[in-house]
Amino acid sequence: AEGVYNQRLQNLAVTLDK
Repeated sequence: AEGVYNQRLQNLAVTLDK
């Protein structure tokens, strides 16, 4: 679950960067 949480965090960061 930790890996999934980290992946979602990174995905959110990329979305905000866009």
